[in-house]
Amino acid sequence: MRHRVLAKVTKVVVLGSYLRADVDRLSDLDIAVELQPKEANWDRLRELTLKRVEQLQMAGRGFRNWLEMEYWWHREAFGFLKNRSRTVSLRAPSGWRCRANVERVRPSRLR
Repeated sequence: MRHRVLAKVTKVVVLGSYLRADVDRLSDLDIAVELQPKEANWDRLRELTLKRVEQLQMAGRGFRNWLEMEYWWHREAFGFLKNRSRTVSLRAPSGWRCRANVERVRPSRLR
């Protein structure tokens, strides 16, 4: 059975050298990604998140603290998007104040 990721992508911003035309060789791809929970009800989201955390703990995954467990829905989605790529650098947006063009994406379903 496949696991359902609990977040959806709502905004994406490409940052850094990827936007500069004068750069011949790209070293990495910096992307700011805004995620929102798929579940609108926060109590239900918490229930689904803690259920997923419990599944992972049973499989041997450790968590550093309760905060990491509470926001696993967000962190797991970032891990899925990064897909262990060394060249992709993902970050959460901080106010979306940058000179890059912001492209709104249709909320997608991550699987």
